[in-house]
Order: sequence, then C-alpha cells, then structure tokens
Amino acid sequence: MGVHGRVCRPRYPEDRFREQIRLAKELGLPVLVHDRTPGEEVLDILDEEGIIEIGAAIHGFSKGPEYARRCEEMGVYLSIGKRSIEAGNDDLMDAIRQTPLEWLLTETDSGDPTGVIVVAEKIAELKGITTERAGQAATDNLKRLIGL
Repeated sequence: MGVHGRVCRPRYPEDRFREQIRLAKELGLPVLVHDRTPGEEVLDILDEEGIIEIGAAIHGFSKGPEYARRCEEMGVYLSIGKRSIEAGNDDLMDAIRQTPLEWLLTETDSGDPTGVIVVAEKIAELKGITTERAGQAATDNLKRLIGL
C-alpha cells in the first residue's frame, strides 16, 4: 500500500488515515506511513488499528530513539532516506545506533537509487559494521515486510 501521511489534520483527516489502514488490512498489504506529527499520534493510530497484522514502515524516518523503540515494539520498520541522513539530526543518529539492524530499511525517496548506498554507509558507520552488511540487512528486512 502506498505512502499514507499525517502531516497536519486539515490535509489528511484521521478518519481517512484509518480507512486507508483498514483497506490495507483487508487487502493484506503492509503500509508505508509518512509521519511529520510532533508526537506519537500516528503510532497510537497504527496500534489501535492492529497494524502488526500486516506490517508497516515509517517512510522518511527522522525522529528519535524513544519513537524508534516504540516502532520496534509494534513491529514497525524505520525507513531511512538520504535526506534524513544529510540533515544530521542527532536524535535520528541515536535512534539508528540504538535500533536493531533487523528493523531498519533504506530508501531513496527520489529517482536516484544511489541514495540507498549513502544511507547504508551511514548505518554501517553508526553501527560499526560493513556497508554490505547494512545493505543486505535492509534488503532482508524489506523482503520480510512484503512477505517474500
């Protein structure tokens, strides 16, 4: 299921967000969620809607360790893009360090696929592993999320 978002209430009302999650559950498809809210409202909704049944990933993840821990507890992957990495957010870097490799995905969010390499390199640096291991883990995680 495509990217769903919660940027601000008037642009994407909560009821529509919940409808999209329910449709994904009905179709048996994982969801990719864009969360730009300041708190954990999106995670509350995902939890209430039983997202663990189908799986989810937070697209463009840029939040801190507490949010990341809650995602892990809920079975939600963190999808990290080049833009987030380049922003140099200390909370994000801490979240990547603290999140088990099994819950991290890489993304481009552009037409240039080399962005995933930049992200894998940063994950590798922060975790003290090889870029190849970080990249392979992201691939394995994506396969698990989409049921391959």
